[in-house]
Amino acid sequence: MSISIVVEGNIGSGKSTMLKILSDMFPNELEILYEPVKEWQEMKNKDGSNLLGMFYNDISRYSYLFQSVAFRTRVKKMIEPATKPIRIIERSPYADRYCFAQNCYESGMMNDIEWEDYTEWFDWLNDSFKIESRINGYIYLDCSSDTSYERIGIRERREEISIKREYLNDLNKKYKNWIMTQNNVLILDANQNFEHNEKIRKSFINDISEFIKKLKVGIK
Repeated sequence: MSISIVVEGNIGSGKSTMLKILSDMFPNELEILYEPVKEWQEMKNKDGSNLLGMFYNDISRYSYLFQSVAFRTRVKKMIEPATKPIRIIERSPYADRYCFAQNCYESGMMNDIEWEDYTEWFDWLNDSFKIESRINGYIYLDCSSDTSYERIGIRERREEISIKREYLNDLNKKYKNWIMTQNNVLILDANQNFEHNEKIRKSFINDISEFIKKLKVGIK
């Protein structure tokens, strides 16, 4: 039986970097499911604008569409059979629901009808595919909004140019409220430079290895 762990965290918290580190260290044990960003970038209008960029440039206009696509593409990947003993997933549909989509609605960027429709089909698909039972644990990269904002600027993903610090602040609050309600969560201080600091990186890897051992014992 394989186990599935989701790496969670705000935009720019270091999720992709963490997955790359884990993939390099445990290539034979881990199956990595990266966030389907390329799929969102490949969904384009005739003018060449892509869904991810459209969302960040006009969140009020495209929040419902983007959150719907994000959920669909995540679930599609999650329900595929695992190919290795341990599956590591970049962000879960629950973060979409309780952090990103919730924030869109509460900040007035998704209207009441859109929110009602989104939550109804989310609940239906969640129950239909038993998504919760497919997740054994979470690794949460706890990162300040300031650090996230700086990292977003460094990686220069053009669709993210319009992201505001206030938006990251709101997401951080939602993330902390949601992740603390979950079971089997490993929290790592992602403000630290784990990508380039070998000592910190080894400490994180050790914590994650112990966390995986604990999860394996729990599902036997």
